Amino acid sequence: MAGAGLHSADLTGAALYNADLTGAVLDRAVLTGAGLRWANLTAASLFEANLTGAGLDGLDLTNTVGLSQGQVDVAVGDARTRLPAGLTWPASWPPQARPTG
Repeated sequence: MAGAGLHSADLTGAALYNADLTGAVLDRAVLTGAGLRWANLTAASLFEANLTGAGLDGLDLTNTVGLSQGQVDVAVGDARTRLPAGLTWPASWPPQARPTG
């Protein structure tokens, strides 16, 4: 699904575990309750995507485009989830993992 045009797609509850969504356009997509654990979202566009309850476990979101604090606040992350610069760790998420190495 790398580079896929999923603008406004309804992916409610979709299991996208380990999916390659590199460069995918997910603008305004509905990802409510979707499982994105370990997906590759490098350069994916997430402008106005609905991430309510979306599982972002283990995701590196540092190179996504259009991700906002509001989207992160309603999603579910884990200690390994990495956020882009300028976004803050939601209080509802478990503590951030400390970098290793």
